[in-house]
Amino acid sequence: MKIAVFILFICLIVAPLVYSATPNLINYQGRLTDTLGYAVPDGNYSVTFRIYDDSLSSSALWTEGQLLTVKDGLFAVLLGAVVPFTDTTFSDSVRWLGAQVGLDPEISPRARLVSVPFAIEAQHAEAANSSIYSDTANHAFTIEDSSVSTEKLADDAVTGDKIQNGTIQFEDIGQNSADSGQIMKWSGSNWVAEEDREYSIISPGIAYVTDSFFYFPVYESTVVWMELTITTPADGIIKLEGSGTAGSGSYLSLDTIPARHHDYALSYLFRSNSGGFYWAHILPVSAGTHAFYLNVMNYGALIEYRDGKLVATFYPVNYGE
Repeated sequence: MKIAVFILFICLIVAPLVYSATPNLINYQGRLTDTLGYAVPDGNYSVTFRIYDDSLSSSALWTEGQLLTVKDGLFAVLLGAVVPFTDTTFSDSVRWLGAQVGLDPEISPRARLVSVPFAIEAQHAEAANSSIYSDTANHAFTIEDSSVSTEKLADDAVTGDKIQNGTIQFEDIGQNSADSGQIMKWSGSNWVAEEDREYSIISPGIAYVTDSFFYFPVYESTVVWMELTITTPADGIIKLEGSGTAGSGSYLSLDTIPARHHDYALSYLFRSNSGGFYWAHILPVSAGTHAFYLNVMNYGALIEYRDGKLVATFYPVNYGE
């Protein structure tokens, strides 16, 4: 019985390159029919496959015989499973596949092989100088130096895990909107460009005010004796100090609000008799401008205040580290 072959398609290469005992294979699928186009009976058929460099050539570059199991006329076969392809089988882009069932003449016309099978030849091409990835073979690409361009990399394809420690140099880092003298700092949610302030090696900032004489005749009233402001460049602490001399019956308070009653001030002291005084208060501050007051309250008549001094000293949070 003469048999014709209607080719369905030639599939992907199963294992494109040779790794140890792994062969080069082409997945070939087709349909066997008789000369009238009907599917041949189910069963096993001996088929010889050949690859040629011409559609009419009688000299095959490669030949392999296989026993195919056919059902409803359909079959599938892995070419190269019996006779491995040689270095020259796909050395040219023009190749034709012929099939012969049993002793019948070879089916005509032959099938032109498309580009997919020629990936096999990549292992032999000197220009390629690479290996094609195979999960089952546990091999990876070997790529020529300088052959991968930016356009060939997918966005977000390179992660930190793939960058060798110590390989990023200063010239690899962009300006990131930083001006001259600025550095990158973590704001708590993202990186920002800020001025470089190394508080651990600078002196603390100091602001102070003095007053040699202050006369306060008003009874049971709080007024401002001295005030000052200080601008801090970052978070830290301020040591607030007040000193001088005062008459008896005086309340003196350190505060951030002018003329506030001493019961609500940051801290206060009471002079039961005339004389000198000094006390200090520590408070945390954030970057910005801060105002402080030395308030006084008179419980005696015609009280004089002399040699007053109000000092604010700023210490960055990492000062001295």
